[in-house]
Amino acid sequence: MNDGTLRTAFQSWEALSGSQEEVLAYEARLKKVLDEEAAVREAELREQEGR
Repeated sequence: MNDGTLRTAFQSWEALSGSQEEVLAYEARLKKVLDEEAAVREAELREQEGR
């Protein structure tokens, strides 16, 4: 297991042990990050298709 995976696991564990408000805030931030990563990946794929 690499450091990034371990860090992510601990961050997830800490988030789940928070209050309901903290959990909702964490989930909102996580969704934003994942949506941004998906948009970048989609743009990369579209660029490759255009070549």
